[in-house]
Amino acid sequence: MRKIGLLFLVIILAMGVLPMTPAMGQGGDGPLAPPPGTDLPLVEVAYQADFTDATQWPAGSVTGIEFGAVDNGYRVNSLSPDGGIGITPPIDFSIDNFYSEVSFTIETCQVPESALLFFTRLTPNATSATQTDTYVFVLECSGSYRARSVVAGTPSDIDAQGRTPAALEEGSQHVMGVLMVNNSVSWYLDGVELATFDVLAPMRVEGVLALGAQRGLTYTATALRIWSLDSTTANGALGPDVGTTDGGTPLSDDPLHQSDGVGSLIYDPNLGQPGSIPAGFSHPVATLVLGGNQVGMYNTESTAILPFEGVQGSDYYVEVVFATRACTDASLIGLVWRASEDLSSFYAFGVQCDGSYRARLITPDGASDPLASGTVTPPPLPETGAYTLGVYVKGNTVWLYYADNLIGSFSDDTLTEGTAGLLLQSDPATAKAMDIVALSLTVAEVK
Repeated sequence: MRKIGLLFLVIILAMGVLPMTPAMGQGGDGPLAPPPGTDLPLVEVAYQADFTDATQWPAGSVTGIEFGAVDNGYRVNSLSPDGGIGITPPIDFSIDNFYSEVSFTIETCQVPESALLFFTRLTPNATSATQTDTYVFVLECSGSYRARSVVAGTPSDIDAQGRTPAALEEGSQHVMGVLMVNNSVSWYLDGVELATFDVLAPMRVEGVLALGAQRGLTYTATALRIWSLDSTTANGALGPDVGTTDGGTPLSDDPLHQSDGVGSLIYDPNLGQPGSIPAGFSHPVATLVLGGNQVGMYNTESTAILPFEGVQGSDYYVEVVFATRACTDASLIGLVWRASEDLSSFYAFGVQCDGSYRARLITPDGASDPLASGTVTPPPLPETGAYTLGVYVKGNTVWLYYADNLIGSFSDDTLTEGTAGLLLQSDPATAKAMDIVALSLTVAEVK
C-alpha cells in the first residue's frame, strides 16, 4: 500500500560513515546505464526530476552537507572529508518495484573515499535515524562500491561490493542505474553491470528515493528518472492455477492499483511501540518487539489468529508486510476478514512456504473447498527478503494480492461483515511453527 506524504524535511542519519568491508549524459527515451541490449521490464517513466522546481528540489544546508539547484542540475556538496552521511530532501514519490537512473558530474573528491549515495525504499516522513529504514547504494571516487540495507538507522551486512572499471575522476560524467524487483537488485554504471544480487535481510518493500553524499564529495545531478515496471514480468511467472472461480471478477480488474483504490488507514499500529499489539508468548500468535518497527511472531497453536483491534466492517483492504524466519513447506501465513467476534467464522487467504496459496470460508461446520487457489513465485522462504500479502474486500467480491500483484479473486455472499486479522498456521504433526518478522500490519478503507 503506498503512503505518500509531503517530503520536504531533510534527514541526516546519525550513524556516521558507512564503512567499507570485505563520459555519459542523460538523453533519449531509454535507459543509458545498463549494457547495450539489456532487457528491462519497463512500462513508462513515472517520475522525471525538474531541478528548477524549488518545492521538489529546494536549496538548503544541514550539518556537513549543502544542496541546491544550479544552471545545469542539482548540486550536492558534502563539506568535510570526515563528514558522515547526508541526505537531500527525498523525492515526493513513493514506489515499490522500479528502475531509476541518475546522471551526474563529479566536481570534487576530497579523499578517495568521497562517495555518492543513492537511497531507495526510504521511510517516508522519517524524522530521526531510529525511524529510518532504506536500501542505500554507495559509489566512491576510488571506484569502490557497496550496497546494503539500513534498518532503524543501523547498517546491515553488505549485500554487494566491488570496484568499477575506473575511478570516478573530477570532471567526469556518469550514469548510474538501479533495478529493484521485490528483493532482487541489479546495479549498473556507464554501460556496465556492477552487480546483480538478492537482498537476504528483511527490507522495506516500498518507499521514496533520495540523493546523498559523504566524506567530501561534491557532484551535480544533471538528470534523474524513475520507471515503473511491468508487474507480471517483475514478479516472475505465476502458477497455472491462478485465476478466479466461476462468477469471480476477471484478474484484469485490479481495484487496489486504481488511483482511488484505497482511502484512509483504519488500522496501522506502530510495531515498535510496546502495547500497540498484544505482546508476549502466551497468545495463539506469540509476539516479540525486535526494534526498528519490526515484531517477531510465531504460532503457539497449529492454527493461530491475531485479531486487529478495532477493525469491524464489511469492505476494507487488509495487508501484512513480512519476512519469514523459519517454516516448512506446509507452514502458512495469511489474512482473515469478516471474522466473527469468537473467530468461529471467517474468510482466510494464505500462502504456504512451498508457494501454494488458497482462500477458504471457515465456519463451525468446517472449511469450504478452495474459493481460489494457485501457486506464486517466488515463495516466501526464509532469507529471501520481504513480501506483501493483501486482501481487497468490496461487496461480495474479494481480490487477493501477493508481492503487490493481483493473483486471484472470487465472489461469495456467506459472510457480510466482521473483523480482520493475521493468520499463522503449521502442520499439527510437527513441533515447527510459522516464524515471521512483521514489518507492518494495516487496514484501509476501500473506495
